[in-house]
Amino acid sequence: MNDDELTEQQRKLSEHDPRLLQMAAVLVVHHARRDMQAIEMVMRQAVQDGLWGNLTLSILGLYEWIIPELRTPGGVSLMNEMILTVAASEEDVQ
Repeated sequence: MNDDELTEQQRKLSEHDPRLLQMAAVLVVHHARRDMQAIEMVMRQAVQDGLWGNLTLSILGLYEWIIPELRTPGGVSLMNEMILTVAASEEDVQ
């Protein structure tokens, strides 16, 4: 990804409400942890606040930014570290 593309991705992401991006990031973390109760709490709050539609768009915006980042050398390195960490933790269980 070149600098122009990164700047465009950052611009698109910055168009989202910071509160909604934070909620989107929290949902991603809870999803990674498989914490369904926490996901439900965030979703209920978004519905109560009338933010569900915009939160959905912010989640998509977050992923639109994250996916290209994972294709960079830093993203590949991060994924490699995560894979090694998960593999090591699975070996400890066995």
